[in-house]
Amino acid sequence: LRGATGPGGGVFRPVAGSGTQHYRRRGEELLLKACQIESEAGLSAVKEIALVDGIDMIFFAPVELAAACPRGQEAGLMLALETAEMEVKQAKKLLGGMLVPGRSVQQMFSIGYDLVCTTSDVILIRSAAE
Repeated sequence: LRGATGPGGGVFRPVAGSGTQHYRRRGEELLLKACQIESEAGLSAVKEIALVDGIDMIFFAPVELAAACPRGQEAGLMLALETAEMEVKQAKKLLGGMLVPGRSVQQMFSIGYDLVCTTSDVILIRSAAE
């Protein structure tokens, strides 16, 4: 990988192989690199983001996106999301995201999603603590 590693590097290096050189040499091919879209600015720039070399997946966070946008579903947010989803697939990138309200997991896979998350890390942690 390019750049410096943080404190997690010591944990991941043994997983990726022995030694820093192996990690740096193979890291680019072993890691999935995704950009999460959760703002209207990100949504409107999806086409350009998807063209960035080295990005493997565009991941949509629809609840955060709806909270960050001053417009709702009736004002075209779903249409903008659908357009962005098509742009990701046209760029031949993986399409991922949280479950979109009003859609089933099957619907999301049928329209081209490669990864659909049906819960969040916060919910998983809360459930484990209960």
